[in-house]
Amino acid sequence: MKEGEELKKQCEQLMARAEEREAELKVIKEHLLREIAGRKRLEKEMIEIGEREIRRIGYELHDGLGQILAGLSLKSHGLEKVLKEKKMREAEEAFSITSLIDRAKEHIRVLMQGNMLMEGDQDSIMLSLQELASRTARDFNLSCHFKAGRPVTIHDKTASIHLYRIAQESVTNACRHGNPAHIEIILAREKDRVILTVNDNGTGIPDEGERKKGLGLKIMQYRANMIGASLDVRSAVNGGTGVTCMFLDRSREED
Repeated sequence: MKEGEELKKQCEQLMARAEEREAELKVIKEHLLREIAGRKRLEKEMIEIGEREIRRIGYELHDGLGQILAGLSLKSHGLEKVLKEKKMREAEEAFSITSLIDRAKEHIRVLMQGNMLMEGDQDSIMLSLQELASRTARDFNLSCHFKAGRPVTIHDKTASIHLYRIAQESVTNACRHGNPAHIEIILAREKDRVILTVNDNGTGIPDEGERKKGLGLKIMQYRANMIGASLDVRSAVNGGTGVTCMFLDRSREED
């Protein structure tokens, strides 16, 4: 009888300890979840602050330095014209100066590209990706095209910005490390899924050691995580790299 009572007592003690431990683990879990949620909020705020800073700098350059360069460009064009009419040798140098000023103006316009996406309407990501393709083709002297089977509208502005940045980083990585001759940017929608794909025919994904050194892939993955999107980066069968980001556009309005 005593053995049965002792066993029952031990079982009750074990159950009490298990319940205490379960309560402790529950508190720890709730604490960790709060910590994770707080960290995610902080990371999101940091990204948003970064985007706002890019926007502010872009406008300051456009409104300040951009206007100065526009004035210099007019004066330089005028000087070049006068020197040409007088058939002076300095006309060629004036032309070089004018070209440099125009290039500086173009760089400012490129910096404003991100602002166009933030300020534009819901279709602006298509315009921005088209501009990204055109600019890449021009700056890197390669074939770069943007494709969309039909118009793609994204109602979530934050998602639009992150998708554009992922495309931008994919193209930049390809040009810097893959030496491609062709890059293709594709945006498509399948019901509520928005799919961004960037393919190139370069040298492919670098080895794991090199990938760990770079921040490009980590930033892309981080941006995908921020909007709950999946990101897949892999070497293509025939060489090159394929980047696919799939985002579920839950904010899509029914037609």
